[in-house]
Amino acid sequence: YYSNGTWTTASTYIKFADYYYSNDDKTLYLRSKFTGTVDLSKYKATVTAINATAAKNNLTFSGNGKAATIWFGKGKDTIIYGKGSNINNIYNFDSINDEVKLKAGSQIIAVGSNGNNVYMRVSNNNDVLGLMGMLGKAFKLNGRRSQILNQGTKSANVVTYGRGSGLLDVYGFNSSKDELKTTSGSSLVCVGTNSSNVYLRYGSGDNVVGLMGMLGKTFKLNGRRSQILNQGTK
Repeated sequence: YYSNGTWTTASTYIKFADYYYSNDDKTLYLRSKFTGTVDLSKYKATVTAINATAAKNNLTFSGNGKAATIWFGKGKDTIIYGKGSNINNIYNFDSINDEVKLKAGSQIIAVGSNGNNVYMRVSNNNDVLGLMGMLGKAFKLNGRRSQILNQGTKSANVVTYGRGSGLLDVYGFNSSKDELKTTSGSSLVCVGTNSSNVYLRYGSGDNVVGLMGMLGKTFKLNGRRSQILNQGTK
């Protein structure tokens, strides 16, 4: 550094923060080495967006009850979401590595879609989580492979499933028009229910497809009107 007409080599270096704000203080930018949990309540109250596209580490995001737009980074990122989280829209969500975790006591009460985006509502207030560009893709929800069907189409959504398909929970299945089709050579070996959901197992292992909210409803299974009875009642 330069001081009093003399250049001096510093023995210590200035440590720059691993985040910074936009000029209007509305966007929080995370640098490549940022790590840990991103809690909006710990930053400026003016922040309504988080841009983590430069971040390389695995991050966890939690809100402060304000509407926010979030761009995930390059690592395995997680959003903690639930009642009181307000509207959060997630961009750059990786269907393989990233995950949605619901807060204790929170559950999905409705789903929706618009364009290529999918939405999950966890309360009757403004608690809606949007995953941008995730229509037609499976993603991790509470550790389970999940998918939200197109809610804006008049034509039927067809879910093709069978042996080797792995675990899949399907949300937004419409009992009047959507259909579950099994792949050639796949045989249904057992069924199950939990809460308002029904499950069908094909083969051994974790080849189970769940139709969320379909208990007590008829639906199309390989072109036939079908229904799974409550397996948990006495």
